[in-house]
Amino acid sequence: MMIKRIFLSLIPALCLSLLSSTVFAATAIFAAETAVSTISPCPSFCGGFGSASDFDFDGGVGQTTSYSSLNNVDGDGQAQSELSGQGELPVLKAEAFSHAQALPVRSSSVGAGAFGLQGFYVGASSYLLDIILTGIANDVPGPDFNEDGHVIANVMIIRDNDPNSDIEFTSHYPTMKFELIPGIDDLELLADAIDPLGQQLLVIPPDNVSHTVSATLEVSGLTPGELIYIWAGLNASGTRGGFGDAFSTLTLAFQDPTGLSHTAPVPLPAAIWFLGAGVLGVARRRRRSN
Repeated sequence: MMIKRIFLSLIPALCLSLLSSTVFAATAIFAAETAVSTISPCPSFCGGFGSASDFDFDGGVGQTTSYSSLNNVDGDGQAQSELSGQGELPVLKAEAFSHAQALPVRSSSVGAGAFGLQGFYVGASSYLLDIILTGIANDVPGPDFNEDGHVIANVMIIRDNDPNSDIEFTSHYPTMKFELIPGIDDLELLADAIDPLGQQLLVIPPDNVSHTVSATLEVSGLTPGELIYIWAGLNASGTRGGFGDAFSTLTLAFQDPTGLSHTAPVPLPAAIWFLGAGVLGVARRRRRSN
C-alpha cells in the first residue's frame, strides 16, 4: 500500500517532466570569424606585373573562436575572435604590419580583420552597451606613396523581428549595414557606433601613439522575449611600411545584463498544467477510497 501511494504521488511530476521535455527552446545564432591578407608590390595592388598575394581565413557561423595569421615577404598580420566576454560577447584583436620598399623586400599592403556575432533574447525594455577599443596606428603623410596605417571598429545592435526565419550574416560592415539589413524584412538596425554627423566613433588616430577610444550604444522600446544581435567587426591595416595594431583589443559589456539569454523563453503550456492537475486529483481520490 505504501509503495502504491508513493507511485501515485509521483504521477503528476512524471507527466509534467515527460511532456515538457518535448518542448525545445530556440537558440540565438552566434559566429566568430577572422581573415588576414597580404598583397604586393605597392602601388600595383590589383594584379599588376609581378604582383603577389596571400590570404588566411578561419571561423564562421556556429564557431566561438577563430584565429588567422600570415608572415611572409609582404608583411605580417594576425586576427583573433573569441566569444568570451560578458555573456559570451565578442572579444576581438587584429594587427597588420606592412613592408616598405627595401630590396629585396617589396612594399606591400596588409589587412587583418576579426568579426563576432552574438544573439540575446531580452528580458528588459532597454540596454546600454559599453565598447572600448585600444590600439596604435602609424600614418606618415607624403606627396606620393606615403605610409598608411589604420585601426577601425564597427559595432551594431540589430533586432530580429522574425526569429523563426533564416538570417544571412556577413562580416563585411558596409554589406551588412547597407545591403543585408535593409534587404531582409525582419532585420532592423537599432544602434550603430557612429556620431550624429555620421562619423565613426571607434577609430584609432594614426599618429603612432597608443590610444583608447570608447562608445556607448543605447537601445530602448524592446519587448521582453525579443531577439537582438550584437554585431562587431575590427579591422587593422598597413600599407607601404605603415601599420595598425589593435591586438590590445576591442571589448564589449552591457551596463546591466539582467534578463539577457541566448535561448528563447518557453512558457509551460497551460494544457500541461491542466493535465498534471487532473492526474493529481485522480490520485487523491484513489488515496481516499483506499
